[in-house]
Amino acid sequence: MSRENILLAMPCYGMVTPQTTLSIAQLVKHPKVKAYTYSVGQPTYQVRNDIARTFLRHQFRFTHLMMIDSDNTIPDGAVDKLLECHSDIAVGIYPLLTGRQDIIENSVFVDTWKDAPFDVDKFGAGCLLVKREAFESIEPPWFQWPGTYMTDDPTRMSDDIYFAKKAAKAGFSIKAHPGVLCDHIKPVSLLNLCEPGKMKICFKEE
Repeated sequence: MSRENILLAMPCYGMVTPQTTLSIAQLVKHPKVKAYTYSVGQPTYQVRNDIARTFLRHQFRFTHLMMIDSDNTIPDGAVDKLLECHSDIAVGIYPLLTGRQDIIENSVFVDTWKDAPFDVDKFGAGCLLVKREAFESIEPPWFQWPGTYMTDDPTRMSDDIYFAKKAAKAGFSIKAHPGVLCDHIKPVSLLNLCEPGKMKICFKEE
């Protein structure tokens, strides 16, 4: 009998989209999601660290922390599919802006993927499921933004990729599930921000 107990959390540093609210309403109905919380503030990495500390210190010993960003939508069945990865960290996939090149990228930074869960070494944390042991073993801060926010800073790294690198270095398994394809809601069309021919499309392998 499975004994997963999940804390669902949303780091919030801006507007929560209506679509994300609907996703949360569906996720909390899952029998393995035992509680929901959120944290508001800036910078983003501090909000994520606050959530991780709450997760570890809570008197109810949750086995997993699931974080979704306030501008992501999560498809039906996401909880079960991420658990099916049988990895220390499991992530969904969604479109994002790279910031440095102003092109559309996927959140696991691969060119192709198959139908089954696959290994990744970096990810966006917009749909993230982490086992308790990973947070317990990795020295905090789990999330950090090295360098500056300037796009020409060579030391620049987002807080979620920082966590991914620490987790991979510590030997934790990381998988992405292609069946957890999330949307990333923005107030403007991401297509309109791209120059023609610079959008990266990710095709599945046949």
